[in-house]
Amino acid sequence: MQQGKESSAPLMRERENEEVLSQLPLVLPSTKISGVNASEAIHVQENKRRKRRIMKVAVYLMFGLIVVGVFSVWLFHKDSNESVSMGSRFKFTVKARTLEIQNAAGDGVLYADLGMHLKATPYEQCWNDEINEYEINCIDWRKMAEVHFHKNEGVTNSCYSIDWTALSEEFEAEDCFYIQTYNWFGFLSDGHSTWPMKDIRLRNMSFYPKYPNKLDRNLVPYWLSSAGVSIVINNNTPFSVSWNISAQRQLCVAATKSYKAISAKPVLRYTICQGEDMQQAYYRTKEFLEEFLAKTPLNTKMNDIIPNPIYYVTDESGLDTIKEKLASNSKCAYLELFSDWESQYGDLVFKPEVFTKLKNLQTSLSAEHCKYMVPISAFFAFKSKNFEIGIANKYFVRDEMNLATELMNWDGHEGAVLDITNQNATSWYIKKLSNLLNQLDIGAFKLLHVDIPSLISFQDTNASVLDYPKFFAKMVAKLNVTMVIENVAGFMLNEAHVVVHTNMNFTQESRCFNKVVPETLMLGLESYSLIIADIGKLIDFDITEELLTRWLQIVIFYPGYRLPFFPVMSDQVMNRRVETLTRLRNQVVIPYLQELRENQESDPLIRPLWWPDPEDDVAQVINDQFLVGDKILVTPILCEGVNFRNVYLPRGNWQAGHSGIVSEGKSWIQVHYDNLDQVPYFTLVED
Repeated sequence: MQQGKESSAPLMRERENEEVLSQLPLVLPSTKISGVNASEAIHVQENKRRKRRIMKVAVYLMFGLIVVGVFSVWLFHKDSNESVSMGSRFKFTVKARTLEIQNAAGDGVLYADLGMHLKATPYEQCWNDEINEYEINCIDWRKMAEVHFHKNEGVTNSCYSIDWTALSEEFEAEDCFYIQTYNWFGFLSDGHSTWPMKDIRLRNMSFYPKYPNKLDRNLVPYWLSSAGVSIVINNNTPFSVSWNISAQRQLCVAATKSYKAISAKPVLRYTICQGEDMQQAYYRTKEFLEEFLAKTPLNTKMNDIIPNPIYYVTDESGLDTIKEKLASNSKCAYLELFSDWESQYGDLVFKPEVFTKLKNLQTSLSAEHCKYMVPISAFFAFKSKNFEIGIANKYFVRDEMNLATELMNWDGHEGAVLDITNQNATSWYIKKLSNLLNQLDIGAFKLLHVDIPSLISFQDTNASVLDYPKFFAKMVAKLNVTMVIENVAGFMLNEAHVVVHTNMNFTQESRCFNKVVPETLMLGLESYSLIIADIGKLIDFDITEELLTRWLQIVIFYPGYRLPFFPVMSDQVMNRRVETLTRLRNQVVIPYLQELRENQESDPLIRPLWWPDPEDDVAQVINDQFLVGDKILVTPILCEGVNFRNVYLPRGNWQAGHSGIVSEGKSWIQVHYDNLDQVPYFTLVED
């Protein structure tokens, strides 16, 4: 049995035998196996295996590329969420909320901490429903706030705007900029140095006075650093400033919270402009402001240099002696009237007795090429004839709920204020002013600042009380008359004359007026070139011949100046001195100012000492001298009882106006003045 089993075919193969057989080529009984055919079969099998290996490698490579692509997209999205860059010089790191701006050399010139009060809230890029995608230059802190970054596409492309929008009532917008070791210029509060800002510690100081406090000086939210960086606040929401209140030494700007915080409007908006130096930063800022504000083209005929003085009277009785005073003084450009020329604020009609006197004076004024300047406001007293008309037609600003006219107090009167965003109201008001122009030879209007509560409603819901001065000036500009702004609040939509007021400062030894120069320099950098020097509060004191002479020796270099008829000016010696100063102004200063207006329209007329050389560290901190253009250096005596001073000469060679002595620039000299007839100024000696 055992033998028979071995001779028969196996019913089951062992596994190892099966594997061996499977490796043998299939050969049909009728096929002969040759060496060539076996080699070809093996070659075919090798090709198949090689193709399978290549396909596996290709699949692996494709999978790897997909993984790398997905990772790159994730990394890009992560980087977009982690930082916002606008060119190589601007980078905002989201997680740390830090901003760095670099100069062309790659050096950091401004560092800032943004969103000081944001909590550890998740953030992402802002989703834009209109374009159905994320905005790369916007970060959203969920249910708290959004910040938008814009690069302003001007000629220079060196300004960046930052807008904070509140998504929660708890959000407080505050950004802080590191002062570092640079000199900073700008206004923070009264009683502190502005040129440069130093020895100041302020915490949450409201930049603009709150109603009913009165605005009694020019306030423009503009700060300039010697690193070549400027910061301008260009929104219409009230804000506060802090300076140097911590070890970090920072300038902080914070939006003032209000019930309207949650809206589509930014609660804090500002712009940072950058240049290679301070002068270039000024040009970048000016270009941005002109584009942002869409400034009205300049009417040079109406708003230009005012060669002759602006005289003013404080009450109706002052009109009685005008003729004889004009005869004993130099020619005037304007005779500015007192503020109560109306029976009630808002009548916009001269008092009958005042009109009679003005009509009689007009011939005498015309002989001196002098016109009237009339102070106006958009305030309508309750007793005014036009008050009821304004109420009936809803011409006035309304309360915060837009239910009724908002009543307020101004200059001791109760009344309402014109809604300058209401086209019907402004047309009505302009018609009233046109009637005044038809009655008398009025050459200028002086726009008085009206203090308004912040919680009011305009017809244009986007407007605020901070828009009022610029909209009021834009409205009056339609009349094509010279405009003089009593006090500037922010940036204007059109060019106008701005008044810088002279205040008395007391030292242990004498009386001085040393703040007029820094404020003048700041107005120039803030794009206000047509500056009128006003004798201001000097008249509240016993002004001496010496003090008046020193003031006149400064203001003859200004585009305009304003003063009353002083009894001291009737003095024979003073008359002669005024004639000498007037002659210097007409022969030297006025022609040069007019030349600057024609050929250097973008530059301030009155300039800081560092203007020819912004890197001059000494010139940067000089706050009691100024340049008229590039060729006249004014070195005033600012205190009574002083007949000498130390003078810093900027780059170039300078000739003293009183002695003719030429001195080399970038150096200090001491100058003595023997008498009040010697005017402290220098002229540039050209090669």
